[in-house]
Amino acid sequence: LPTGYVTPGALSGQLTITTVASNNVIKVVYSKGNFGYTVNYYQDSTAGTLLGSDTGSGLFGSTIPYTNGKYLSTGYVAPGAVSGQTTITATASNNVLNIVYSKGAYGFVVHYYQDSTAGTLLGSDTGSGTFASAIPYTDGKFLPTGYVIPGALSGQTTITAVASDNVLNVVYSKGTYGYTVNYYKDSVDGANLLGTDAGSGTFTEAIPYTDGKFLPTGYVTPGAVSGQTTITVVVADNVLNVIYSKGSFGFTVNYYQDSVDAANLLGTDSGSGTFTEAIKYKDGKFL
Repeated sequence: LPTGYVTPGALSGQLTITTVASNNVIKVVYSKGNFGYTVNYYQDSTAGTLLGSDTGSGLFGSTIPYTNGKYLSTGYVAPGAVSGQTTITATASNNVLNIVYSKGAYGFVVHYYQDSTAGTLLGSDTGSGTFASAIPYTDGKFLPTGYVIPGALSGQTTITAVASDNVLNVVYSKGTYGYTVNYYKDSVDGANLLGTDAGSGTFTEAIPYTDGKFLPTGYVTPGAVSGQTTITVVVADNVLNVIYSKGSFGFTVNYYQDSVDAANLLGTDSGSGTFTEAIKYKDGKFL
């Protein structure tokens, strides 16, 4: 009896003995046996998740049957890789066929924005990647002047089986840069520097200053502003100047005869003039 074949054999020919020896030929024909098999369906590898198993029996030497795509998980693709025993042997425990499904590749899109996803779209990248892997992006790509990395991420960060859902957003925000405010009297001159403030602020915002800070006696606000008024990416350029001018103040001129005495008052003039200037009068008036 050959391996894989079974008894009883099928009989044919002369089954009883006759008087003619040459006719007394009986034939015994063995057929292939039926033996059990198992088909295991896995995710990623035979050491990975067992998704399900099928069992059955079939003729010795025949191919072990399986259904490609059975128990297929979301994000995985058929055909599965086949390993193990592919044909039926006479040892049922050896008749184990493995079907291993691998993750599929799906498309993705990365959008790069300025300020917010409702802001300026700077550019987009497309590609495809393996299910459940991180959507790749290049932090700093399409980065505009004055904006900084890392960009804030939103949307889908890992690849799903639905390409239209695989949208990752990278949003860049404005950077923070230093500035200087110089306060002067009369003009922008080192000798006239009253004081300096330094700080940092967001790109394109107005450089903040305090009108009246370091204000000397006799000078008035508002100060005249010159230099850089908004924050740029070049710290050395972010210099704002506040220049105070002398104020205008009132004065009075009293004209007397003989002495400063109310009884000797001849007349009075009034007016206004710039701080530190000489008070103007007319010698001989009311003479």
